[in-house]
Amino acid sequence: MTDPTTNVQDRLELALHLADAIGAASLREYQSPRLEVTVKDDGSLVTQVDRDSEARIRQAVGAAFPDDGVLGEEFEETAGGSGWRWVVDPIDGTESFIRGIPHYCILIGLEYRGEVLGGVASFPAMGEVLWAARGGGAWWRQRDGEVVRPRVSSVSAFHEAVIEVGSYRAFEKRGLEEVRNSIMRDARRSRGWSDGYAYALVATGRVDGAVQVGLKRWDVSAFIPILREAGGMIGDWGGDGEPYHGFAMACAPGVAGPLLERLAPGAGGGAGSG
Repeated sequence: MTDPTTNVQDRLELALHLADAIGAASLREYQSPRLEVTVKDDGSLVTQVDRDSEARIRQAVGAAFPDDGVLGEEFEETAGGSGWRWVVDPIDGTESFIRGIPHYCILIGLEYRGEVLGGVASFPAMGEVLWAARGGGAWWRQRDGEVVRPRVSSVSAFHEAVIEVGSYRAFEKRGLEEVRNSIMRDARRSRGWSDGYAYALVATGRVDGAVQVGLKRWDVSAFIPILREAGGMIGDWGGDGEPYHGFAMACAPGVAGPLLERLAPGAGGGAGSG
């Protein structure tokens, strides 16, 4: 039987190409007064750039890997028979994109039979791209074009850690204000970097942890191999599952224990699973 890890590279190369191309296209509409915005049934915002970007990914995957499935934010899932599934958020952080905040990103996770073996996270307005294949290390293309190996931070004391926490409203909606407050109270600093950029900051050692609620599979799939190959931890609030049910955390190993201790009251419960 063919080792699936040997097949991830071709898919990763296509994912990188697509992320670069879609990123360049998104910049043509970024901060544009022509940007068309509509409200979805769930109240979230969407633009034609979101839809066009996902359609472009689906078309390219269908041409190159016709038996692969695709799960994306904007369209119904396409089933496949190869065991591979592309998990796509064409514009993660649509509201940031709409408001001209540069933290939005293009996320592509590469799953084989439910396990994420590769991932790409591209930040066009920041000029940064992160990618990884399981067992092959993580890579970070910086604004100047230099490609380096990202590493999570070496911070080992929670009182010295900078932790990104998601929106207060999301925690409040689930009765988790005290979880958020305990992190903000005990960490050196807490920040509110939006969208997938929080996980990019953890993977590159610029912050020490990130905690969010209400996320979907396409919001986090790409970051699983990136963070783990960069030496970090990513999972649910219990620390022993994947971050697929609305409760996600990522951190440097030195702060994992105290962070999970503060997350324990909310582990496994609340609304917002997805």
